[in-house]
Amino acid sequence: MQIQLLVLLFTYIHCEPSPTAKYVNKAILVAPDVYILYWNYTDTDITFEIHAKTTGWVGFGISPNGDMINSDVIIAWINSNGIANFTERNTQAGYVTPSISTQQLWTPLLTVAQNGYIISKSTRKLKLCDTTGQHMDIESGTPHVIFSCGDSFSNNDAAYHGPNNRDTKSLPLISSLNANITINMSQVQTVDFKVNVITINFNSSKHKVSWAKVLFLIIDNSRTSKY
Repeated sequence: MQIQLLVLLFTYIHCEPSPTAKYVNKAILVAPDVYILYWNYTDTDITFEIHAKTTGWVGFGISPNGDMINSDVIIAWINSNGIANFTERNTQAGYVTPSISTQQLWTPLLTVAQNGYIISKSTRKLKLCDTTGQHMDIESGTPHVIFSCGDSFSNNDAAYHGPNNRDTKSLPLISSLNANITINMSQVQTVDFKVNVITINFNSSKHKVSWAKVLFLIIDNSRTSKY
């Protein structure tokens, strides 16, 4: 009797969710797909969309120096009843769970759980009329952002993220091009490079060797200081 064995192989592909809108700015804060930030801005407002690989909560904020204290922070999560939570936090008390700010100047647009990610989208003004000292304006240049995430909760709030689930970066939040680039090749100048060729003898065999050196000079006007 001949027995045939049919083996079916199933491959599960885990994909980071697509952003909910078209963004021209993107930063992978934790590679390859653990924490991704998308944003757009105008002359007055900025919109952020966070994709964090967690089933718990996400934190994000603007910092004066890369530290948590005195930062302008938001925390978002989906509770056990499937209800979205989004709060702006006061970090002036130090390295403790931030308390809810007396002024909520970030506007939540969306917080959902999808494919193992928490996605949180919000908008705010670049310049805030804050009288409490709990909020920060977003300036040109490369301001510091801080970010964190976690899977656990304590007293129906975000629990400590631990030493490895938070970090800081400097990003050109409102100094980027803020637009998709289209290159008109008719306006592009091309340069021909002459490559040096020499002949080297190896054991009576001749080999031709060529090399080229190309130097690029990039000028970043956004980093130019004026005195």
